[in-house]
Amino acid sequence: MWEMFRIKKITNVRVVQTQGVAVNNGNAATGGVNHNAGYDPAHPLANAPASWNLKLTSDKNMLNYHYICNNDNIHAMLTGQMEYYHVRTGYGAEQENATEQALYQWFCDWLNGMDFEHMSEMDRAKEIQKVLQARSYDTQYADSSHSKRNSQYSVLVEGKGICIANYIIQVDGTAYLGSNNIFNLITKAEYSGYTAFNWFN
Repeated sequence: MWEMFRIKKITNVRVVQTQGVAVNNGNAATGGVNHNAGYDPAHPLANAPASWNLKLTSDKNMLNYHYICNNDNIHAMLTGQMEYYHVRTGYGAEQENATEQALYQWFCDWLNGMDFEHMSEMDRAKEIQKVLQARSYDTQYADSSHSKRNSQYSVLVEGKGICIANYIIQVDGTAYLGSNNIFNLITKAEYSGYTAFNWFN
């Protein structure tokens, strides 16, 4: 679920699976939403189940190339693994740091505003669907002086995007196909023959 905005071409589709979490009436309220005890709104994924595979290591393993939002710093901040956070330096660093902070804040606001810890996989997928549907598909955006940051910032913060690719999100073991801002949660996706992975086991 957390790599949902990493969209790849259909010839190399990543299947993202949201793993179910046992319902627990948490007692830590954040923004009017009931979260588990110990929930940290600054690091909303810090207590995510181990099965979500969000833990970073110093090794150059498979996980460390698949960060939330394709960004190691955003991943570190959202999951509370600040030992892996590093301030960017050098050419373009000021804008890159600002972009990371804006995206990190977007994810915090989004996650803090819903009880994702106790949602079913389908309910979490529907939240993704809402985000995507609210973004506009703008064919002129590619030719305009649009954001010079990155595609994640353009889609999530600016709310506009252009045709990139199809994607698949796996929910309760079933794969569903999306294309740009249309995420179909009714028809099962056929992805036989494509490269596919289960992000959360």
